[in-house]
Amino acid sequence: MDSRVAHLDSRSLDDELRKTFWKQLQSVFPDSRFEDELKVVLDTLIFVCASKYIPMNGSTSTYGSRLSGTLFKARRRTLYLITILSGYARKKLSHLLFSTNGHALSQKCYRVLKILYDLFDFYNISLFLSSPQGTGKKYLSPLHRILNVKSVSDITNPSTYYQETAMGATEYQNRQLLWNAILELFNNTLLTSSRFYLTNGSKKKKVVRSGNKEVCHKCQNFPCNPYLISCCYNYYCYICSLKVLKRGECPVCKESYNLKFTPSY
Repeated sequence: MDSRVAHLDSRSLDDELRKTFWKQLQSVFPDSRFEDELKVVLDTLIFVCASKYIPMNGSTSTYGSRLSGTLFKARRRTLYLITILSGYARKKLSHLLFSTNGHALSQKCYRVLKILYDLFDFYNISLFLSSPQGTGKKYLSPLHRILNVKSVSDITNPSTYYQETAMGATEYQNRQLLWNAILELFNNTLLTSSRFYLTNGSKKKKVVRSGNKEVCHKCQNFPCNPYLISCCYNYYCYICSLKVLKRGECPVCKESYNLKFTPSY
């Protein structure tokens, strides 16, 4: 499988793994002065334990790449520099320039370089999405491209877990859509029919009629813009008449067929 989604998912899976362990560590050290250092140490331990270098094809696999059936054409130290150390160095450099009385020229240069990097990142992801299948020229970030770290499919040991997971998710969505359609069918046909028979059976009840135009039959307040209902000739204010029409059933005689309100002012 040479899918671009698999290459992007490999990075997302690695990020989720680090975030999960970092949340656990934050619960132990909630307010630490060395938060960045703790995070880079934790990420380093995860990278060392979860990554593996394959001398046969000169590639490195990570937790996410093994699940998605992809590899990185680089040694472990190069991939470690891109995924762990680059983010830590960028954060420390930004903190050093903007949290202290740094030179205005240095701050301006940093902003310009960041804008250029973001533009390069946009250009890189455009090339990644438009690259033909099977070319092997898939770089997940500008740093991957600069250091020539390609993301390739693992042909020798493809992962069936990723394909089965994607198929399982699709089947679950199809079942969910089918279940929603069945519920909608019950709601629009069976429940409506049962309500029709119940309302017809209740028509034999004595209808309460009130000719008082000064009291709304629903809210028991003075009716603003009184309206007269056609079934039992009770008075409702304008807002309550809209509520009755929306409900589709008279609260007094339980009539639901051809409800009409006429203004009485």
